[in-house]
Amino acid sequence: VWTDGDEILYLGGQPKARSGFYVYATTTHNWTLVATLPTPMEGMALVWDPDTKVAYAFGGYAGPGLFSDLILRYNGTSRELDEFGRLPEPRYESAAIWDAERRVALIFGGHGARATSSRDILQFDPESRTVSTLRQRHSRLPLVKANYICTALARGPGQMYLVGGNRLLQFNLSSQEVRALVVKGMRSEERRVGKECRSRW
Repeated sequence: VWTDGDEILYLGGQPKARSGFYVYATTTHNWTLVATLPTPMEGMALVWDPDTKVAYAFGGYAGPGLFSDLILRYNGTSRELDEFGRLPEPRYESAAIWDAERRVALIFGGHGARATSSRDILQFDPESRTVSTLRQRHSRLPLVKANYICTALARGPGQMYLVGGNRLLQFNLSSQEVRALVVKGMRSEERRVGKECRSRW
């Protein structure tokens, strides 16, 4: 995830679960190990709060049958990492993005410990340390595509776009409604972005 400066935060990863939390400086092209995860992990979702200069990481996968429900907090000033809470249930390969206006993180889909794709959209409030599930009628992801979502926040009024899994979805921050968009000029195979795109956004 990008910070609001010239750094990129990266944690865990493949092949096999890894435990490093790294900062990449785009000006010097240097990687720096700044922290170590409690358990080697992959498939975590990460967001950055530019106001407090804090990152939050959600869930993860540590190996066969080992799923995480942890919420980790990384302080970009002190470069300290600590456990900050827990998700309602373990999940990995979710996508997440920071809503700067409401000061919450939104967590989309992912795999659960029951080997199923989650359709839920979670909201994490770091001030109260609470996680809630959005309960509006249309606040659900398409089932088959739920674990192949990448996110990008548009600069328009309260619209977020979810890309991947053969779909382009639009999420309205006010109404909390998810709807599929028709992408003109693209063949179906070009829309199959898949989970690989997550690392590129």
